[in-house]
Amino acid sequence: MPIRCWERCGCRRRPVDADARALPFDLTSLDLPIVRSGGGGADSDVVGLLARVQAVDPALFQTIDAARRTETSRGDVLLELSGEGAHRVLLSRDAGPEVIEAVVMVARDLAAKARPYAELDARFAGQVVVRRRGARLLAAASDD
Repeated sequence: MPIRCWERCGCRRRPVDADARALPFDLTSLDLPIVRSGGGGADSDVVGLLARVQAVDPALFQTIDAARRTETSRGDVLLELSGEGAHRVLLSRDAGPEVIEAVVMVARDLAAKARPYAELDARFAGQVVVRRRGARLLAAASDD
């Protein structure tokens, strides 16, 4: 079962499995997150994180439009989500199920309280930082 689409340097896209192995599927019938690649082997971290998100919370996985590594030395991962408003989620590349579940719980709580946000940052131990619209987003700043 394909779990994401890999884009390498703006070239053609192809579906891959959780281990980043190419799969023989027609892309026109698939709705998968795009993994934006800058080259090198680092993209396997992004693919692995997407596989964990899919396993922990398939509903969250369905909202991911794109994923890429940030330019930080830690190689954090930025998820771009679809749905009401543009949301982004920052995770460490080795984020486990408990971190993914925490992001989902915070997003649900914000939705229940009708509180808008632009970014959830779950790279810090035991917490999820909420950044509102208008605030300078850390993911954008870390790419400079």
